[in-house]
Amino acid sequence: MSWNGLTGPLAGSALLLLTGIRAWGAFAVVVAVLPLRALAHDSPLLPAVGLALVSGLGGLVVLGLCRLTHLVSEAWASRAEAARSAVVSERLRFSMDLHDLLGFSLSSIALKSELIYRLVPNRPDQARKEIDEILGISRQALSDVRLVARGYRDMSLEGEASSARSVLDSLGVAVRVDIRCGSLPPAVDAVLATAVREGVTNALRHACVRHITIRVADEREKVRLVVANDGVARAPAEPCRSDGTGLHNLASRFDVVGGRVDTAMVDDGWFHLVCEVPLAVSLGSGRPPS
Repeated sequence: MSWNGLTGPLAGSALLLLTGIRAWGAFAVVVAVLPLRALAHDSPLLPAVGLALVSGLGGLVVLGLCRLTHLVSEAWASRAEAARSAVVSERLRFSMDLHDLLGFSLSSIALKSELIYRLVPNRPDQARKEIDEILGISRQALSDVRLVARGYRDMSLEGEASSARSVLDSLGVAVRVDIRCGSLPPAVDAVLATAVREGVTNALRHACVRHITIRVADEREKVRLVVANDGVARAPAEPCRSDGTGLHNLASRFDVVGGRVDTAMVDDGWFHLVCEVPLAVSLGSGRPPS
């Protein structure tokens, strides 16, 4: 009976290597061999039964240890995957925030620089005023980059609309702002502010714009934002094309808060950016998944 000590590992191996009822059938056979062998040889039955119980318990211990090892390996793999996902999410957040925050500022600086170039010969005083505004925009852009690096952004619809009006007025673009909504949840306020900035940035960067309209209205349980411009109708035959990164990022942000983003050309030739977002935003919304 020198092989009796191997019945426990053998029973555990049966549970690991086989599946379903076959595994437990093989386990029962291995455990029952010892009492049956004792009966066949007229040996004392009680020690054989005790040894069978010990073997069965040993097989279950082998099974438990192997399963535990497997679970630990899966847990470590899950932690590694979670870490990789967190890194990817943070990179995506940084990329989207950097695009949204700096796109408008850099476009404004470029356009104002062109304006200054035309003003210097004949209107130096106005050129100096524009330079002061460029310095202010540059400082704000630097502050925005620091906020992105810290993972914190504080944007408001009213603030973005006011900033857009100031920049557009200085560039000679007629702008109409009509905001008819009450106090908004922070997540809704931030995502609408991002939409205003993206709409104005695209209008300045990719179109020969002369008029821009920003309308915000509270419609029942949702807020509707429309940023329209006439730049597409005035654009040359071969306008510069965008890779669509900004609108794609914007759509991702609205998906997080349960909203949607649409773009359309209407019959009068105006380009419309239409965004809708529900007022009831779930907790944790307002930031992209990274």
